[in-house]
Amino acid sequence: MGNPSNIRDYEGVDMIPNSGPPPLICISTTAGSSADISQFVIITNTPKKGKIAIISKMVIPDIALIDPEATIATPPGATAATAMDALPFL
Repeated sequence: MGNPSNIRDYEGVDMIPNSGPPPLICISTTAGSSADISQFVIITNTPKKGKIAIISKMVIPDIALIDPEATIATPPGATAATAMDALPFL
């Protein structure tokens, strides 16, 4: 909200100049990826058929809501793939 440029303009490390208006609330829709509490954002760049990475403390949420019911609409394959992050490596 505090940065009016195109999302692709913020690719890289610490390229977001302003934080948005507080609070930033994230709701997880996958199991185990922890994307809802990190400083990393991966955006699909459809025109270039690739992805970009945004790394900034400006994207760390003030609040992260974790509700298993929010993952119900996620396809089973995506749920299984992201849940692997939550399993400890033995």
